[in-house]
Amino acid sequence: MMFKNWKLSRFFSGGLSATHHVRKFYKNVTIEPFVEADDKGFTVRLDGRSAKTADGHKYFVPTEYLAHLVALEFLAQEEYIVANSMPLVDNI
Repeated sequence: MMFKNWKLSRFFSGGLSATHHVRKFYKNVTIEPFVEADDKGFTVRLDGRSAKTADGHKYFVPTEYLAHLVALEFLAQEEYIVANSMPLVDNI
């Protein structure tokens, strides 16, 4: 399929996610207990706001230890957020 708009072409061919990185938008990473309905655990907060999953849900993990590991992945990001360098964030 040929696209006249190169951005659409890259998106539909799967190339956009491989080359596109989001600029880091936070400075502080904190961990807080998370309790909502039947869900309990810990959440990672970026500049005081809850981190979200790719589909927009609140991001939380079951243990404080795991939350610290996830926070370290966020802290390790430099100018851009490189998703493939964050295996815990991507798999939880």
